[in-house]
Amino acid sequence: MFKKILCSSLVVLFLSYAYSADNQKDINSNIFKATILDNQIQFGYSYSTGWSTGPFWIGIHCQNDDEIAGFQLELPSNLQLLNASGGRSEEIFSDLHHNKKGMILGFSMQADKIAKLAEGEDDMLLKIQVKAISGNDLDFPIKVILAGASGQKLSINSSTSDLEIKSDTGETQLIKVSFYE
Repeated sequence: MFKKILCSSLVVLFLSYAYSADNQKDINSNIFKATILDNQIQFGYSYSTGWSTGPFWIGIHCQNDDEIAGFQLELPSNLQLLNASGGRSEEIFSDLHHNKKGMILGFSMQADKIAKLAEGEDDMLLKIQVKAISGNDLDFPIKVILAGASGQKLSINSSTSDLEIKSDTGETQLIKVSFYE
């Protein structure tokens, strides 16, 4: 009962800040694939082209060997969150909320859980549409909090990856996306 009250309170709090955007694009290139290490959950990402000239989509990929009952993602201040949707979280969680400050919550009031990732399944947890606020700071650390099936905090394997990409203007630049607890 306490979990439901807490979840309901969080929903009300973040719904007051929530908004959504209409334009969704498929994530179609530069996928960073991750693996499970030391029985911890591993995160990775993919992105769509167009990031250097405006909004772009980042796919948050999650290799999980435990069920996920809910998550909270906090984006850094140099990324403006425009939308969050799709992936396994949209299929399972009836409640996927985000606010303008870059916080994303995913959970189910019916206690549905994202199942352990089976071999060959799509590992995309969700897609987020963002806009880089600073063209010079391309370091994007994302804080992750995951809840397990019985409410316990799930550990993740902190990871950082550098991705060399070609901007729309033809320049090669390096972006760094990291996931940490």
